[in-house]
Formats: sequence, structure tokens, C-alpha cells
Amino acid sequence: MRGHTLIQLADAARLTRWADGLVRVPVLLYHMIIRPGLPADPEMAVPQDRFSEQLTCLADAGCACISLDRLIRHVLHGEPVPPRSFAITFDDGFLDTYRLAWPVLQRRGMTATVFLVSDLMDKLSEWMRVEPSGPQLLMGCEHVREMHQAGIGFGSHGRRHVDLTCLDDDELADELCTSRQVISGLLREDVRVLAYPFGRFNARVRSAAARMGYAAALSVRGGWNRRGTDPLALRRIVVSGRDTGTNLLIKIILGEHRIRWHAATARLTRTLLFRA
Repeated sequence: MRGHTLIQLADAARLTRWADGLVRVPVLLYHMIIRPGLPADPEMAVPQDRFSEQLTCLADAGCACISLDRLIRHVLHGEPVPPRSFAITFDDGFLDTYRLAWPVLQRRGMTATVFLVSDLMDKLSEWMRVEPSGPQLLMGCEHVREMHQAGIGFGSHGRRHVDLTCLDDDELADELCTSRQVISGLLREDVRVLAYPFGRFNARVRSAAARMGYAAALSVRGGWNRRGTDPLALRRIVVSGRDTGTNLLIKIILGEHRIRWHAATARLTRTLLFRA
């Protein structure tokens, strides 16, 4: 089924809006974009040609890429967003986000927000030593400035990419405050958005993020966002290297990280029958 037909069916079944008519806005979570043909963990890495295919499918389906800042204004203040809106995020700040993802975004006229590990810029992703792909190069200050001047957004992913829920109060404040100060200084603007490392947070971490001046923070909980969503617990949909463009569109419609085909088909059928 072509993407525009699929999204039209979803619109007809009111699957792209909440029951009260408010728009459902998904945020896509990417990690690594890699050169086609390279061996990599498909849960973490999306080949560049697959990334391009995914964005092409969303554009052909009439989906509108908006900035994360615009989504946050929608959540906080009700600023209108187009139907079928979505936002793109990249965690960790890998160098290949600059080399491989950004050119695809530029060709599509799309934007994104990248979350940086402030102590490790221009270094290796040391937290990945236990991962199949091993440590990867991260962007440096010059890459960040160039992308930012062209309209790409940036936020904090902590100082060292550690599980914030495991830190004591002083360590937690240092991770949140220092990373925000470093990135704000680099960009010469106030950075007020955070992506929780590993997606892990709790009430204590959420409260600390608010005290440290963050207006919004992103988790890895699946689902959509809307006006009135907790801005310090925004939801995202994880994109993998296995996702075709059509698969990603279905994940967006369902608000899920993975498509369980039997359950998804039953859910869509029940919805269509109920709303027919």
C-alpha cells in the first residue's frame, strides 16, 4: 500500500488525531546514520539510503516536518501545527549525523534537533564500548556551529552519557547544569531542551531537569505528543535500520516502536469498523 493511501485511510479513521480532535505529533528518534553496506546493529544504525527512503515516504504521504522548538511551543502554548506533523531528533551527536544525515535533510528541506554529550564532543562515544558497533566518532564544535547556522537545533544529552537515575543529587545537578552551560555557550543562545541518556528518568530526574532550567525533555517512551503533554516527558518513536518507509509510516500511525503485525491489523480493523 502506498504511503499517501495509507495516511488517507488513517485520516479517514481519525487515527492521526486524538478523540477530541487535537493533532497527534510523533517525534522520531534516530541514533546513527551509516554508509550503505556497512555492518552495524540495525537497532542503532540506519543506512543513509534507507534514511532517505523513509523521509521520501513521509513527504509523499503529506507529512510535514516541523522543528522540535515548534512542537514544544505547541505542547506548552497551543501554537498551531500542520496536520500530519512530525519532528526528527538524533541522540548522541555522532559525526555521521553531520556527514550523512544532514545532506539528506538539506535535500528534503527538513530540519532536526541533535542532542550532544558535552564532555565528549570531537571524541569517541565511550559508553558504546559494550555495543556491537563499538565507540564511534562524535561531532566537534565546528560541525555543531555549521549545522546550527543552517537551522539545525541542538540540545543536551548530559555531560558523559550516563544513566541519570543512578546519580546522587549533586552529580545529577552537575550533569544537567554543566552540559546545558557548555552547549549554550557554544551556540550563544539559551539551550533548554534535554534528551535523557538511555531514555531513563524518574520523578527526581524530571524535577531536577526543571530546576536546572530545561523547558522540555525527551524520553524513549513510545507514542505521540499533543497540546498539554508533559513537556518534560515527551514521547518518541525509535527508528531502526529495518524500517522501510511504509513501516515507519505505520509506526507513526500506531505510535509504537515496533510493529506487531497481527495486533496492528486487528487494531486498525476494529477502529475502521467502529468508525465506519
